[in-house]
Amino acid sequence: MPESATLNPPIDEHLLDELVPPPGPLWRRAILWVAFLGMVGAISWAATSGTVIPQVSTSVVAWGGTGPVGVTSEVMNDSRVAIEVVDGARPRPGLKLMGYTTEPNASSEFAPTESPSDRFPLRLEPDQSVDLTAWYRVTDCQAVEDIDPGDGEIELQVRIADGPAAWFTAGRTIDAKGVEPIDSPQMSWPAGVAYRACAG
Repeated sequence: MPESATLNPPIDEHLLDELVPPPGPLWRRAILWVAFLGMVGAISWAATSGTVIPQVSTSVVAWGGTGPVGVTSEVMNDSRVAIEVVDGARPRPGLKLMGYTTEPNASSEFAPTESPSDRFPLRLEPDQSVDLTAWYRVTDCQAVEDIDPGDGEIELQVRIADGPAAWFTAGRTIDAKGVEPIDSPQMSWPAGVAYRACAG
């Protein structure tokens, strides 16, 4: 190998200057950083405040019955703006969805007579809550029993009620792991809801 040959040829500094332009004035860089941080802050605020992405808190407050059976979830609007609940708990094997009601302290006398009844969209103003009950007719107890015991979440679909973000529907889940008889743990929430109806 000749002495002049080298594996790492020298870098042409003039070419490097063309590829990486010198930094601009300090004030211009400061404005760009402020704009960038402001944009990140605005996006974070919009996402966490519920202005663009709906924020809700939920809990299961009642379940069961001898037929029809129901599961009631409290849904609270934690957003700064009004939201709409556009869908609730869905059918499960052995449980035919009859519909939904919003009466507090729901009992079977409030169960829908039509199949299914539609309460949606259900509008909630900021800090407003509703007790949303999904009513089911038990059609096959064995099918309900065979549902995976890990099925411990109820689906919910929500969206911002007004404005440009109203087209975006977000999925939320309601923790329903406590929906089970004390003497028969380790069952899915549908099995817990249908427990008394199937035992009788």
